[in-house]
Amino acid sequence: MSNEVIYLNPGPSAKTVKVHPFVLINIIDHYIRRNENQTRVIGTLLGTITEGTIEIKNSFPVPHTETEDTYSVAVDIDFHNTLFALNQRVHPKEVIVGWYSTGSSINMASVYIHDFYAKEAATPVHLLIDVTLSNNTLGVYTFIANQLSMGDKLLGSHFSRIKHELKTHDAERVGAEAIIHGKGEARGNTVTPQSELQNVASMMKRLVDTLDDLIHYCDKVIDGKVEPDNAVGHLLLETMSQIPALTKESFEQVFHTATQDVLLVSYLGSLMRSQTAIAEKLALVMPPPLPITAEQALAQRL
Repeated sequence: MSNEVIYLNPGPSAKTVKVHPFVLINIIDHYIRRNENQTRVIGTLLGTITEGTIEIKNSFPVPHTETEDTYSVAVDIDFHNTLFALNQRVHPKEVIVGWYSTGSSINMASVYIHDFYAKEAATPVHLLIDVTLSNNTLGVYTFIANQLSMGDKLLGSHFSRIKHELKTHDAERVGAEAIIHGKGEARGNTVTPQSELQNVASMMKRLVDTLDDLIHYCDKVIDGKVEPDNAVGHLLLETMSQIPALTKESFEQVFHTATQDVLLVSYLGSLMRSQTAIAEKLALVMPPPLPITAEQALAQRL
């Protein structure tokens, strides 16, 4: 009986993955624009790695062909290298952190593709997007591969799921909300952003909903239905301490004064734009000045 034991090399410790929303949008757009004979698409993930946290900020598609029966796969490496070099000119701090694919499972072709990206990154992350919309949700999964070996012989790779979270900046949040709540065409290729009044109404609605949830939570804590959380209490105390102690009349006066200042600045800006437009039109209508001789210029000076 052989004494050889199969070892699972866990590699680096489990990492936390933060995914920006427009990476998911880029992947979905890539899947929509795929060729008719393609069942899935793949691409490269770009981002940063800091203190064990991988932040996926960008992505680009990579052409490939694969055969489902034999699991043979061919990746356009030249295309991958060219796009990565171009991206480095714009975002030199972004490095290759992994790759993405669409589908519902990992097959042998995924293992081959992951081996290629293992040469590009120390611990590549595999981002799997399930576009079948099972349960009316978009499945997003992140994996890292651990090597499976027997003695000195490498047998294969074992994909382990790791936790991930969505991370958005203010500009990304505005764009994502415009795509989600905007009125677009049937295929969603064109989106009309919300008006300023609609944006204010949406923010006020979210604020009211958040306050309602907060009041509901505080009532449960007071009634003894929920165990109090000291961290939440400290955050509430810090938030309440930042609210200025103003009466209703004082708040209305400050609000109206600030609103009038904003309207005044907006009016002055529109007035300056109108004056600039009038000056440009007058410059086109008025004839250019006649050239003068040196004697005439000398006479004007005298």
